[in-house]
Amino acid sequence: MITDRIRYKFLVVEDDLGDFMLVEYLLNQKFPESTVIHATTFDEARFLLEGEKTIYDAILLDLNLPDKSGDELIKVMLEMADLTPIIILTGNSNINYSIKAICLGVSDYLVKSDLTGEMVHKSILYAISRKLILERLRAAEAKLNEAQTIAKVGNWETDLTTMKVTWSHETFRIFDINPDNFSSTHSAFLEYVHPNDREKVDAAFVNSQGIDSLNTMEHRIITANGLVKILDARWQFFRNSLGIPIRAVGIWQDITERKIAEKEKLTEDIIQRNRDLEQFTYIISHNLRAPTANIIGFAENLQDDTYSPQEKKILLEGLLNSVLKFDTVVKDINSILELKREVNEEKELISFPKLLNNVLISIGNLIEENDVRIESDFSEVDVIFTLQVYMHSIFFNLVSNSIKYRKPNVKPVIEIKSKKEEGKIILTFKDNGLGIDMKTKSAKIFRLYSRFHSHVEGKGMGLFMVKTQVEAIG
Repeated sequence: MITDRIRYKFLVVEDDLGDFMLVEYLLNQKFPESTVIHATTFDEARFLLEGEKTIYDAILLDLNLPDKSGDELIKVMLEMADLTPIIILTGNSNINYSIKAICLGVSDYLVKSDLTGEMVHKSILYAISRKLILERLRAAEAKLNEAQTIAKVGNWETDLTTMKVTWSHETFRIFDINPDNFSSTHSAFLEYVHPNDREKVDAAFVNSQGIDSLNTMEHRIITANGLVKILDARWQFFRNSLGIPIRAVGIWQDITERKIAEKEKLTEDIIQRNRDLEQFTYIISHNLRAPTANIIGFAENLQDDTYSPQEKKILLEGLLNSVLKFDTVVKDINSILELKREVNEEKELISFPKLLNNVLISIGNLIEENDVRIESDFSEVDVIFTLQVYMHSIFFNLVSNSIKYRKPNVKPVIEIKSKKEEGKIILTFKDNGLGIDMKTKSAKIFRLYSRFHSHVEGKGMGLFMVKTQVEAIG
């Protein structure tokens, strides 16, 4: 005789004492180490399941109890039992009802007059195995729901013969719909599609039924809470043996935040381009005006025959000087435009210590000549993923500026540090040089051709280029 030594716990809900004793005998015969609890009514069973919160491995349920019976008893017991398997015990051998009971969710349907130890043993082992499988499925479903919530992706399925739809938990969340308040039809879904997109969405679904590949589109919905959301829809059709589409399976991803971010980024880009345009307009109107006016003036004067050859030579020198200034401004503009184009280069991981060392090597004679001391601390953040050409230019301009505008008779000390705040990398350059009067000059620091010390040569482009490059890499 096959017996099972595992310590199971069974609940037998049976009002007939003779039937209970038979079931108890068969259980003890096949599961000798197990515990059998007896309830004679539905209320007793409910107390044991809900009041004492006892966990059972299986419930053996008589279909006709004094206080509840039939379909109603099965439905309520299934709800209380959760995943605990329920095996029906009944004197009714109606095959149609046994199928109905199985469809409602019970694990097995046993007729009392046919009960044997082997039958009970197999039924319980099957029910417990089924419970373990259902628990694994529930755990997997919970993980899937968590993943869908994080990714804001909900899946759906449409039965093309009935146009009934099945939605995942996340799909209902995306639409802000209570599943109990949704009629689960394709037409009910269309009611939530934005009115301006509804016809397009329905037409795309209908027209794509002849397509075997993946279909995609973006559309708007108005949720049950009145929120407008943008969804990325993807779906595919499956066919029967005759090649007729029978169901559609797909996903929706809520991309509202991404679209808003893209719109904000586009707005920021437009604003920045407008600023750049204003800057170029300023450059052209302000910095080209003087050399252009001078060139015109010198050219007009050179046409005057009253000037002596010596005077015309002076005028030609002035004209040449104005042309050279004009050419300098044009070259500066080209440099700025080239800077804008370089932003499309590939980014790479850059080491701050290595970058600084390369810059110091390139200006080694300047460092040695002025006895410059460099103090760097990249212990908090020592790398950045960005454009090499930009970072080299930024370091080069800031370090060379510190040396260029040093205090007379004071050894230059330059401190460079990195840190991270709120997910952003912050680089700090500090020196003991001449400095800038921030009260009167702060608004002009990063303007093109702004200069604050005239005792050394310069064009006022360094800090403008640094600002432009920092803005370009974000």
